[in-house]
Amino acid sequence: MTRMAFDAQITFLPAADLDACTRFYETVLLLPPVLDQGACRIFRTFGDAYIGFCRSDAAPTLDDRQILTFVCEDVDG
Repeated sequence: MTRMAFDAQITFLPAADLDACTRFYETVLLLPPVLDQGACRIFRTFGDAYIGFCRSDAAPTLDDRQILTFVCEDVDG
């Protein structure tokens, strides 16, 4: 079995108030923002680990509260 080499990891969580969430992570936790896609914002937590928040008006269900994403250069591999 071949092991996949990951370049980064992103955990996505829903945010009912994305602006308040952004203020907290930038000013209280001092996490640097790395990407703002409008409805989703990603912050670097440490090294190649990130946390992202996506605007969500609906309350999350048990099945869609979080998304774990592994990023790798060799996507097709």
